[in-house]
Amino acid sequence: MPGARDVVSVGLLARVYPAAEIERAIAACGRSEQRSRLLPARLVLYFVLGLALFSPDPYLEVMRKMTFGLRQVGLMGAWREPAKSSIFLARRRLGWEPFRELFAGSVVPLAEPSDTWAFWRVCG
Repeated sequence: MPGARDVVSVGLLARVYPAAEIERAIAACGRSEQRSRLLPARLVLYFVLGLALFSPDPYLEVMRKMTFGLRQVGLMGAWREPAKSSIFLARRRLGWEPFRELFAGSVVPLAEPSDTWAFWRVCG
């Protein structure tokens, strides 16, 4: 069972990326579900973000931590554990575009345009 640290980590993730922002990114890319699924797009997006938080853990353990934490903060109801192949298919169905949309909608420059060092392109 996930511990308190896991719940706090997921809670912070949900605070940085609120459910409304996640849903907006998914809808903007046309990835909203037409039917109710075991792995809704919102959960899959949170799961992929959770893979970075809990990188040493296996997929199913990350999924357990994410669903437990999301239930604790009120963003998820009852849930049944999927097969690893279902997670793979859900990730493929979601695609990468919602992550680009989420990133574009949540990042802001930390420097002012007048800062001489600001906005240099380091890569590419």
